[in-house]
Amino acid sequence: PQYIHQVRLGLTTSVLVDEEEVKTTWATYPLSVHLEVAPHTFYPVPFSWVLPEDLPMSTGNIAWELDAAVTVRYESQPLAVEVLPHPIVAAVNDSFEQLGFQIFNSCISAIQEATYQRLPYAQQFEWRPEEGEFAGKLEQVLVTVLPKSELITFYMEID
Repeated sequence: PQYIHQVRLGLTTSVLVDEEEVKTTWATYPLSVHLEVAPHTFYPVPFSWVLPEDLPMSTGNIAWELDAAVTVRYESQPLAVEVLPHPIVAAVNDSFEQLGFQIFNSCISAIQEATYQRLPYAQQFEWRPEEGEFAGKLEQVLVTVLPKSELITFYMEID
């Protein structure tokens, strides 16, 4: 058997920021566990985690991973996780879909220091009208989302 003193969870993503790949660990969470693990044995380790409101949601080329590391010489394979949008962002997304738009692309863009509280980049969505009254009239709507605690700022560029 192997004695495990601690497990550390990490929430990471690799995103393209202005065409350069950036790997970011958004949060780490140490779990104090004391286990004696036998080979080929499964041990559940329950946990809960409140994620920051300004995380980019899982869409397009934005993928999240939850990885675990233990204090012994074993590290697990990363586990894919999905980050869902803030309820206000979800409502805006639903409104675009009701108007006949579809997300064509989602990316991360660098932003100026003065416009953010915690992160040097923001999530941007490219919406294209596929049906409805805007199809054929607009090429796209770019929406940049900047969440800040209780306030979410949206910047829109219409082409």
